[in-house]
Amino acid sequence: MERYERLLQGGAVTQETYQKYKDQYTTALLNTKQQQRVLGNGAVIAPISGYVYDKKVENGEYVAIGAVIASVINLQDLKLVVNVPEQAVYQLKLGDKASVTAQAFPGVSFSGSVHYISPKGDDLHNYPVEIYLTNNSKNQLKAGTLANANFTFKQGVSGLFIPRRALVGGADSASVYVVQNNVARLRKIRLGYDNGDQYQVLDGLKQGEPVVVNGQLNLTNGAKVTVNQKSGAQGKADTSVAVNP
Repeated sequence: MERYERLLQGGAVTQETYQKYKDQYTTALLNTKQQQRVLGNGAVIAPISGYVYDKKVENGEYVAIGAVIASVINLQDLKLVVNVPEQAVYQLKLGDKASVTAQAFPGVSFSGSVHYISPKGDDLHNYPVEIYLTNNSKNQLKAGTLANANFTFKQGVSGLFIPRRALVGGADSASVYVVQNNVARLRKIRLGYDNGDQYQVLDGLKQGEPVVVNGQLNLTNGAKVTVNQKSGAQGKADTSVAVNP
């Protein structure tokens, strides 16, 4: 532009010609700066530290602005989501400590804390609870690993408990065989707190009613049985009964 400025001052070009080239020069400068910004954005910086586990594009591909090119996972800080029964969730509060274990590392415990408690439960009265934990550098968990969370409550969960092995069907549609006058009656129950070896029974079973804990596979509703062994169980309920159909 210096050349055209000298030509304009010497009267060699008109003001109109000078302005045309000046506008072209200004536009070229703006385009250059824009391309420099585009080149500067060519280096993609991850928002978090971690590992790239899902790459969406290959080298040389054109991508649109805002397109996802890869997914990054942070294994240092993990989130565990567990379903906590209604009877136990009211004893939890944000910041409570949790001991997390996984079958991948027997005997190893990971320390976590409650970060979120859902205000709404599901149809089975279980509430999603999120636990944040710091990964163990020696025994590092991977994302998607099945894990269990154990909470320590100031007061124990009270009520009627039965052994896990007494269940017929899954926890979401649980039933037990109740012995009445040496006859096995299949009865639906509603479960609450799960402490690992035992389930709390919220509905469908009364204290003192004997339930079958062995031999359920050979039983049918209404079958006659003979009680072989009888012992007490947690919650002062007679819930440990072995039978022969």
